[in-house]
Amino acid sequence: MSGVETRLVGLIVAAATLACGGLRAEQDYEFVKALAEEMKYEDLAARMISRMEKSPDKAVQLEGLLARAALRKAEATRALPAEQSKLLDEVKSLYEKFLQDGAARSHRLYPTAQSDAATIDMDVGNAKLKAAADEKDPAKAQSLRREAAQMFSRVSAQLLASVKSQEPALEALLKEVEKAMEANPEALPPALQAKVDRVIGDFYQADAKYCQGIIAEIRALPEGDAARKEKAKGLDKYIQKRTEQLAEYGIVLQRYYFFLAQAYMEAGDFKKADEYFQGALDAVDMEEMPASVKKTVSQVIQAIAIEKVKMKNKLKDYKGLVNDVRRILRVDMPELADQPVGKELALEMALALAKLEDYEAACKEAFAVVQKGGPWANNARRMMANILEMCPAKE
Repeated sequence: MSGVETRLVGLIVAAATLACGGLRAEQDYEFVKALAEEMKYEDLAARMISRMEKSPDKAVQLEGLLARAALRKAEATRALPAEQSKLLDEVKSLYEKFLQDGAARSHRLYPTAQSDAATIDMDVGNAKLKAAADEKDPAKAQSLRREAAQMFSRVSAQLLASVKSQEPALEALLKEVEKAMEANPEALPPALQAKVDRVIGDFYQADAKYCQGIIAEIRALPEGDAARKEKAKGLDKYIQKRTEQLAEYGIVLQRYYFFLAQAYMEAGDFKKADEYFQGALDAVDMEEMPASVKKTVSQVIQAIAIEKVKMKNKLKDYKGLVNDVRRILRVDMPELADQPVGKELALEMALALAKLEDYEAACKEAFAVVQKGGPWANNARRMMANILEMCPAKE
């Protein structure tokens, strides 16, 4: 029995146990949502939703609205892009109907509906982007992209409002930290350090969502649209304030620089993207970090390195790619060389060397990965075969 089926059995038992009295409604939404996530149970979920929507109990009717939204959302994940967009539009309208109902404010699922509704615009926007990629009519594709960009723009505006509501707490904290450091430059009091971790962490999470919303908007705009670069420049100006406020927090700066690298890459300004990719890689000093933090930061650096190499590949800047990978694996983070991401980077470098017609160096890099063994050794052998096929035939 699969994990999903085990969970469903548990919900069935719970629903049967609570069938007597008014407690049953407390399980209906969770039960139907679990059914909806498995395609083979869609019909059963639909029948239960129909029963809920016809219930004389207003609370159960409202729960039926959210259950139908869950079903449509599950169907959307399995649908073709064009149909997916329509289904998610229906999900959005179902959430709106629930949230606009005066009786819903006291419903136990009101916070759930608020949270899910806040992300549905992103889902709809992404669905429209997928539909645009499959659309053969250029005019329709461009229209879908603009619709997606508008969705992301609305999301970004909502997220920015959330960020601004948290700014006073951040500014007050930074002043408190400044005074504490004047009194004792060596370390913050434990209670204040805990407060710093909490407030800056919460603020960054909200701000990161806003930055990601802007990046999504840039990605959605049609290629060649001047608004792409303007949006990237606007995000750059916005983040400059953050880098001034949080200059002492390298881990946070690293992520902001990564956002800017992604924004400029999507906007087609690859020179600025490269600058910020490198800025993100240089933003933290790993040697001073505790092991628990170092592991998380290392994962971020790996993601940054991969994105930077992908960009160089896209630009066919093979010489730059080789230089970047050599610096990462031999200077900045040699410990990555034996990890999967390091082996992936080494093989990207091998292929770039082959495209630069340095076949001997390319084979050496691939063979070095073979010698390390493990699953990546097979990938390296295939890479060596590809490199040998690229070599010009001897006369």
